[in-house]
Amino acid sequence: MAKVDESFNNRSVTVPVGGMLELDLKENPTTGYRWTLTGPGTPVCELKTDDFVPAGRALGAGGTRSFTFAIRQAGEATLSLSNVRSFGGADAAGGFTLHVRATN
Repeated sequence: MAKVDESFNNRSVTVPVGGMLELDLKENPTTGYRWTLTGPGTPVCELKTDDFVPAGRALGAGGTRSFTFAIRQAGEATLSLSNVRSFGGADAAGGFTLHVRATN
């Protein structure tokens, strides 16, 4: 499984067809902001899981939003995400883009 984090923003990763890609981004949902997939990378990438893993037990603590993608076919795709609130307008607290090259 290929694992990437925010240090891969605007970079590329190569993953074999049939492989998995895990993307971990820091998030604090108590602020109202959450990472949202805006460019799913289909048909090369298929979202399998979207989970939040808290960093601790303290109230208001942040953690990591973890996305797992199955690589379905050879080609190139772009995964795009925005860190946005589900309420109060379209102001994003950040963005993330990853270019995926899927190889046989």
